Amino acid sequence: MKKLYVYLPILLGCAFFSQQHVHAANSSFFKDVLPGHPNFDIIHEMQELGVINGYGDGTFRPQLSISRQHVALLLTRTLSLEPIRGRKYFNDLPETSVYHDAIQQVQQAGIMDGDKNGDFNPESLLTRVQLAKVLHLAFDLEIKATYDFHDVPESHWGNSHVRALYSNGITMGDGGLFKPLGTVTRLHYAVFLHRLMNIDERFVALPIEKPEPTKPKLDALSPIYVKGILIASKTHPLPINYAPGESTEARIAFNELNKLAKKNGFDFTAFSTYRSYSYQEKLFEDYVKKDGLVEATRYSARAGESEHQTGLAFDVGLVGQRSQWFSVTKASNWMGENAHRYGFIVRYPKGKEEITGYIYEPWHLRYLGVDHAEKVFASGKTLEEYLGIE
Repeated sequence: MKKLYVYLPILLGCAFFSQQHVHAANSSFFKDVLPGHPNFDIIHEMQELGVINGYGDGTFRPQLSISRQHVALLLTRTLSLEPIRGRKYFNDLPETSVYHDAIQQVQQAGIMDGDKNGDFNPESLLTRVQLAKVLHLAFDLEIKATYDFHDVPESHWGNSHVRALYSNGITMGDGGLFKPLGTVTRLHYAVFLHRLMNIDERFVALPIEKPEPTKPKLDALSPIYVKGILIASKTHPLPINYAPGESTEARIAFNELNKLAKKNGFDFTAFSTYRSYSYQEKLFEDYVKKDGLVEATRYSARAGESEHQTGLAFDVGLVGQRSQWFSVTKASNWMGENAHRYGFIVRYPKGKEEITGYIYEPWHLRYLGVDHAEKVFASGKTLEEYLGIE
């Protein structure tokens, strides 16, 4: 394990995360983490130690996601990091950034790195599997058991990192799933750090239970918007009663898109648009019976997690042609190059399953409006990357 600073709690206290977090460590309970909260004891202990602070209104905001730059800063104030490789300069990290030195330290320590374009993406959010990698490397955890979560199989790039956390009792998962694409919240990070600070050397990991199809926890939910865009995903489910029907605006845009397509020799049809919660529930259950849970979650959404429930997702194909052949046609290439002109994006691009959570689906279009669609297309990013979410 890399060397911890002598008095960890004091140093950690200033890392969650800015000066606006002025709620004192010795004050009363956080308003949003009261007795009865499942992690109350951990949060309260970390608060008393000065490891975490809250906001000026007395809240901790446990569900607030954290970014790469915050994780880097926290690590440098937690561990004495030794450089093992040369310094790399990132295009989006000016020397004037308050996070510059911390990011350079974790990069040289081999814990975090940038992307293929030379960017660090300091404000992007971390997924759970990305955090697993960071903590595995930062704390030099030994892999003590080879049990795997069903959504992080041995073939997954993050498998060894998740094994390291699970075999040391740092993560327990959720019903046999790790949910690798979920974002990391302040609560997640606080709990993981608490466990890392209190590792039980006698801990013995048990085999991971087999997950069963379950409904997302949809009580008290409301639709989530980021930059004005409605989100429906594995980590941002919609309420059961959210039922807008097919978007009229999206249908008009699709019809206009198809007019252009016909001029270029293609005639598209939208064979699946709005789906209700109950319809998606039955559809997903059928897919699980056919292919098993793990495989079904690669190409189908649980009820509440489907973009079709927004009324803004259009599955398209050529008139008179079976949909499964769409991915190998010139029509799919044409659609991918032109859909943004009318406000659509190909929601699940090729080679992006680790980010989107789904296999390549050239037929699945998502309506964002022309402004956002053109920006997403020009960026070459997935919607998750464009919005900085999981």
